[in-house]
Amino acid sequence: MKLSKFLFSILSSIRKKLTPIEFRQMKHFVRKGWIFRWFHVRKALKKSGEIKLQVGGGKHVLTDWINGDLIHGDIYLDATKRLPFPDGSVDYVFAEQFIEHIGHLDGKKFLKEVYRVLKSDGAIRLSTPDLDRLATMYLRQNEKVKIESAIARHKRNHNPEVATSAEFINDIFRLWGHQFIYDEETLSRDIEMSGFKKFSRYSFGESEIADFQGLERHADEEWMKDGFQLIIEAEKVGV
Repeated sequence: MKLSKFLFSILSSIRKKLTPIEFRQMKHFVRKGWIFRWFHVRKALKKSGEIKLQVGGGKHVLTDWINGDLIHGDIYLDATKRLPFPDGSVDYVFAEQFIEHIGHLDGKKFLKEVYRVLKSDGAIRLSTPDLDRLATMYLRQNEKVKIESAIARHKRNHNPEVATSAEFINDIFRLWGHQFIYDEETLSRDIEMSGFKKFSRYSFGESEIADFQGLERHADEEWMKDGFQLIIEAEKVGV
């Protein structure tokens, strides 16, 4: 009894010093990191069939995928660190609305790590807010949506205080832990510098690879599918 009270007091003390997000990350690390992650990945690698990794999906877990995240999922995964997979062991990597949450340098490191762990002819699919389309939205030149409609949705779902285009754009850059917003030129360059030789842009939910079809979820209004997202697939060819 004394030991349990002692442990509870330590846990309570730690919790008071951490933000709610930090505490959830710590709990997920204790439960799904360390040895558990090693065994989970090892078990998956021993099975026959494809190895598919989703990065940063949060509560949105995919069936038949290894879901790696800081707070939820099958394993604790900090994508700014070395990925816990051997070279050339993974068939597919999927990351929806994730890469903008880490700094640009960490994004480059992540892409190099993905290239390392992918098998020859393996592929990654990335979706992220598109700076080009956000700019056309701000300038009232976006063919998919009027800025007023985008602001109205944002007010309902995220920030009722937003009233102007500049406030909306700043929220996209700053909320949810966003750190770097990509355009196609920058993301394509970073993908190529990571070693990928073949990459293409795709529309929401569409792919020539069956395992990538219909995966995206971040679009509760039709314009969000192609009005502000950048979706790119890259294949590791001939290695």
